[in-house]
Amino acid sequence: MNPFDRLDAAFAAQFGALPPITPPMSLAEAREQRNREAVDGLCVEESDNGF
Repeated sequence: MNPFDRLDAAFAAQFGALPPITPPMSLAEAREQRNREAVDGLCVEESDNGF
């Protein structure tokens, strides 16, 4: 076990494991996700107001 593995294990034991690093999404994927979240937010606001 190299020193970095020991540090990672010690960090995980103290603070909890971090999620795996994922590659960044493309600009098109980010735009689509932002639009989807905006629509979801509008739907939640409308249902919370009773309209």
